[in-house]
Amino acid sequence: MHEQFMVSEEAMNAILRTVINKGMENGEIRKGNIDDFIISYYCLIDGIFIELSYYGVEKMKPRIVNIWTNFWSGLKND
Repeated sequence: MHEQFMVSEEAMNAILRTVINKGMENGEIRKGNIDDFIISYYCLIDGIFIELSYYGVEKMKPRIVNIWTNFWSGLKND
């Protein structure tokens, strides 16, 4: 099971690397360590899933918008 997880995570990492790299090339995402950005994204998603289990979908909808706005502020190229 651990091996299957690692294979699927690497596949997802490859997709995220491509998206982030293209964003950097287009000037949409600031230059930085792509792997660090991926780790931050996973932490964001993990946190949202935990909060969903505590608060439910309706209460989380506005929170998710706020969370994404703050996350994007850290990635975007000003």
